[in-house]
Amino acid sequence: MRHGRPNVLVTSAGRRGELIEILRQSFAAGGRRASVFTADASALSAAGLVGDGHHVVPRLDDPTYLDVLTRLCDELDVGHVVPTIDTELPLMASAVRHLDNQGTRVWVSGPETIALAQDKRLTNRFLAEHGLPHARQWDLDSLDDFHSLSFPVIAKPARGSSSVGLARVTSSDALSQLRTERGGQDYVVESVARGTEYTVDVLVDRLGTCRASIPRKRLEVRAGEVSKGVTVDRPDLAALAREVVTKLPDAFGVLNVQIFADATGPSAVIEVNARFGGGFPLTYRAGADLPGWLAQDIDLVPPTASLQWAAGLVMLRYDRAVFASADDLGVQT
Repeated sequence: MRHGRPNVLVTSAGRRGELIEILRQSFAAGGRRASVFTADASALSAAGLVGDGHHVVPRLDDPTYLDVLTRLCDELDVGHVVPTIDTELPLMASAVRHLDNQGTRVWVSGPETIALAQDKRLTNRFLAEHGLPHARQWDLDSLDDFHSLSFPVIAKPARGSSSVGLARVTSSDALSQLRTERGGQDYVVESVARGTEYTVDVLVDRLGTCRASIPRKRLEVRAGEVSKGVTVDRPDLAALAREVVTKLPDAFGVLNVQIFADATGPSAVIEVNARFGGGFPLTYRAGADLPGWLAQDIDLVPPTASLQWAAGLVMLRYDRAVFASADDLGVQT
């Protein structure tokens, strides 16, 4: 089916203002007249003021959410839905066929890939089964003898994201304390990977072929998201990320693979994220128009968007504000 609906809807838009701008520029560069709308459970979304119209929708756990989303796509003539946060991906994957039948394509991987990406045990097991470099991993609850570990180790929630709850643990006493104080969260413990952390943005087309793989070095991270980074010429990392997504059962769209590596090569894949990463603007500004290429592929238009990119581009992110009247946002003064 050829998708003719022109517009874009970014869900759980939150603070992703730069992604809104990128999508608008990308579609325009391809000669496509598209509005980029946003949706969020809150009216106080910065990205909502950057887009072409913001829509407050129910929370993801509300049983009416998908019905509201479907009506919104009809009313706004939306051909492309772009999810942005981990917690919405399973729900969005469940709605792909329904929305596709009405002419709206969701930029989301299939349920198996999402499940693998969101559970760090499943990610680690997948990597091991396919002979891909990975860290040693243990369930925190199953560890009987902390003294057998080689410290430091990394402890993190098995289903966490954005580095929330992640800790570098330097002793058995500290690990024991973490197990006591973790507030019921399910944790895994991993060996520390050798080298520096890199993120590789990848593009998988509608037939499951990886079309682009762009590595960027994380120079500084703030609140789990890269704040300073640089694109790097590392064919070994690009090839590894390409292999990872190719072996995933139903990957699609823009994903990213996080890898530790040093000058000798990769030491471990530590995460797969089945969505746009926070540092994706660096990849786009380096020349790789992944959204434009994907949109053309989805619409069965021979892709002309560039996937060429330049190494050595540095990104330094900063805070930026948008402004609106309290009355427009329903804020009491």
